[in-house]
Amino acid sequence: YKKKPGVCDVSGKELADNLKKTHKNIVYQPNSDKIIQNILKSVKSGDVIVSMGSRNFDGMIKDIIKKL
Repeated sequence: YKKKPGVCDVSGKELADNLKKTHKNIVYQPNSDKIIQNILKSVKSGDVIVSMGSRNFDGMIKDIIKKL
C-alpha cells in the first residue's frame, strides 16, 4: 500500500470506533491469525464468507479456504 497525495487514510481502528457509535456488534481485531480463528469458529455449513478491503489480506483468504 502506498499513500497517495491528497487521499485521507482511515485506519481499521478508526473505522471500527466510528461504526460502534451506531452498531453494537463491531469488533476490531488487528491480528490476522485471530481473525482467521474467529471466522473458523463461527462459520457453519452453507454460510458465505465475504471479504472486503482496499489492501491485501496477508494471505488470510487462502488460509481460511485451506482450513475449511
